[in-house]
Amino acid sequence: MTSFGGIALVMETFRALGLSQSIQRHLPLLQREGKYREANYIESFISVFAAGGECVDDFEILRGDEGLMKLGLRVPSAEAARWFLNSFHEEELLQGRLPHQAFIPEETELLSGLKEVERDLIRKATREEQPWKATIDLDATVIESQKREAYFTYLGDKGYQPVNAYWAEQDLILADEFRDGNVPAQVDLLRVLKEAIAALPLTIRLIRVRSDSAAYVHEFLNWCRKEVPGRPRIEFAISADMTEELRVAIQSLPEEAWKPLRKVTDKGLIEGRKEWAEVEFVPSQPSRKKWMKPDRYLAIRIQPLQRELFADGNAYHYFAVVTNMWRWDGERLLQW
Repeated sequence: MTSFGGIALVMETFRALGLSQSIQRHLPLLQREGKYREANYIESFISVFAAGGECVDDFEILRGDEGLMKLGLRVPSAEAARWFLNSFHEEELLQGRLPHQAFIPEETELLSGLKEVERDLIRKATREEQPWKATIDLDATVIESQKREAYFTYLGDKGYQPVNAYWAEQDLILADEFRDGNVPAQVDLLRVLKEAIAALPLTIRLIRVRSDSAAYVHEFLNWCRKEVPGRPRIEFAISADMTEELRVAIQSLPEEAWKPLRKVTDKGLIEGRKEWAEVEFVPSQPSRKKWMKPDRYLAIRIQPLQRELFADGNAYHYFAVVTNMWRWDGERLLQW
């Protein structure tokens, strides 16, 4: 008997996906046979997270559960778990790390091996379905931390800002990178996208990328626009920087150009304070090449409550999305 009955399903999934074999193949961390293998450590970490654990000391809770032991879960001590985590760290790779300079260290050999395990998982999890499209959400999330080593984020608090590439249809992480809090989200974001695409199964024929304005970068957009033989077509919808010239173009739109941007609810589509419009806009420093198709810009404006002005004195707040998806209705695309 165990009070962690749900962990049995986690263990079953872990083993059905062949992760133990993948870990032993890509993570040759331990130099000699011992009580615990690499797969035991990772299965234990996953089980602790699934049980709501927050730190390595929580290993001791599962470690003392006889029911889980009978099911074959071999949980190392908290001290051993710390040692395992520290094995992925190489201090010499952090020599260029400074509090006022964005720095992303090279990936260690063990982290590269862990990435291969993740890719094995993705291929195995999607093998039967053989999906043909992948919507990738790129996002950097600020995690507040009071650790002495943490740097200040753009929010003004100390913490970290990891980047994730999430496959929406399959609920899977394709790529991730843990970063210091002072590293802007747009730094090397294209590299993260490339790693995410490399993790996709070969059955994918269409890739759609969603991101905030961190991806509104010339190099990023041009790479997505380019038609490459043998590579799936890439469509994108990315928040555009609200430059002064874009704001002027939006504010110049006639009133009749604006349409309700309805909210999707359980009761259907409901009109609110948001409206949208197509806006013809070409940046003064366009990122696309002359031979590429023009981008499509969709503007959003938000009305204040009770027709009052916003705190900045404006009657509306404006946002915009740039996309190469011309076939979709604008409202559908913005809801997506």
